[in-house]
Amino acid sequence: MPREITLVINDNEIPSLRLALKSLGYPMVDEELNFFQNSSAQAKSFVSCAIGKFEQN
Repeated sequence: MPREITLVINDNEIPSLRLALKSLGYPMVDEELNFFQNSSAQAKSFVSCAIGKFEQN
């Protein structure tokens, strides 16, 4: 199930936010990814989520 967040940030912070989210496997919805980028993002997202679950326990 997709989840959404809303942030209020300055326009000059958007490029940094994009890079940070993409590095964690969560690209912005307006970014077009090729097959390899999409696969990489999904893998990073899965690992990021798994690490978060291990740290909570």
